[in-house]
Amino acid sequence: MRTVIVEDEELVATHLKRSIEELGHPVVGVAASFAAAVDMLMREPAAELAFIDLVLHDDVGDPSGMVLVDLATRRAIPAVVTTGLSPIPDRLNGVALLTKPFSVEQVATILASIRHRRPGLPERERRLRDMLNQIRA
Repeated sequence: MRTVIVEDEELVATHLKRSIEELGHPVVGVAASFAAAVDMLMREPAAELAFIDLVLHDDVGDPSGMVLVDLATRRAIPAVVTTGLSPIPDRLNGVALLTKPFSVEQVATILASIRHRRPGLPERERRLRDMLNQIRA
């Protein structure tokens, strides 16, 4: 699965990127800020999966990652929340979770579980078309 990563800590982003690529999945984009992440999620046509850090740049009180998870979901891109935060907000129940620090084996488990429940391309295209129609209206 072609993957994008949203992570503000360079070492964590590098570790995650390396892990995903070692498992045979290309990383097609990495963003370290909220603005760059929004741009990447809106413009990267190849994204099939997004690993999204829940808290970017110490925004613990109002985690911007939740907005990014919503954006990815609206584009039919499955999201995996990466966080060291505990507990996670109730609103994210049901979203795949990767708790920091994580291992390559944990990333492999997440990738395997996502692969089995990923929506088909026609569903993704329909949702994208619906979203674009809403924006135009």
